[in-house]
Amino acid sequence: LDMPEEDLIPTVEIIHHISLRENLHILSLCSSGKDSYPDIAIKLFGINPIFGAEENTPLFAKLNKSGTLFIKNAYLLDIQTQNLLADYLRYGFYYPYKSDTKIWSDVRVICSTNQNLHPLVTEGLFSEKLYQQLNKTSLALPSLLTLSEDDFVELTEGITEQTIKTQDFKSLLSLSEQEKNNLSINRPVSLYDLKNKIQNILVQKSKNN
Repeated sequence: LDMPEEDLIPTVEIIHHISLRENLHILSLCSSGKDSYPDIAIKLFGINPIFGAEENTPLFAKLNKSGTLFIKNAYLLDIQTQNLLADYLRYGFYYPYKSDTKIWSDVRVICSTNQNLHPLVTEGLFSEKLYQQLNKTSLALPSLLTLSEDDFVELTEGITEQTIKTQDFKSLLSLSEQEKNNLSINRPVSLYDLKNKIQNILVQKSKNN
């Protein structure tokens, strides 16, 4: 996913819903460095039983056939885990940490990053294998600042229609041309912010009426 951060979770939830999956797990990585190899690899894929019993069921087993795994800030995964994830996306099976046993799994995997991955690949900071896999299916939501005037107005009207649930209030609470123009002049970057602005306008209009 390539889009403003505020729009990530709603988009993930839509993909999860239309994929008819039951369980959504969000793995949000931070730059503090606390999530490192092999901790994340074990969390995702499990560990060879020889090295001790697992405390928790690995995510690729827990979500098998029913789940979506969203990895936010995937560029923060260590290279080894990135390569393991790339192999899973390509072949459909994974290896537990320090194990040669193949385990098949069916998990919808969604990744996001706020970094340009190509320079990171060139610098050896991101797995080329994973980069190639992610590039096969990507979804980008452009900044609302780049939309044409007509497209922005159409989007604004669509969100307004969704926000006003009751037909009786649509004529009373619909946005005026001036309000649409004001939104266009002071455009937010994300859908999330645009929805909030429209909702605030409608709430105020409903109070006035």
